[in-house]
Amino acid sequence: MGFLVFLMPLLATLPIAVAAVIIARLWLRNREHGGDLAERVAELQASFEALRSDQAELQERVDFSERLLAQFRDQARISRPAD
Repeated sequence: MGFLVFLMPLLATLPIAVAAVIIARLWLRNREHGGDLAERVAELQASFEALRSDQAELQERVDFSERLLAQFRDQARISRPAD
């Protein structure tokens, strides 16, 4: 039982030490590839802008289709004979 008294603090701090090592490794890895990260961010921004442009174009097409459909419905109501 006496040896557990010395082992408990070690076991309590072990997860914190492992997490610190993992975080340090990730930080160092990202620091080494800093240029690649900036390049990747630029690519993602360009891709996002392209998607935004595509979305705007699709929204214009939907709006046009809705207007065309509304015109068709209005013409159908007007040309329908009154009962």
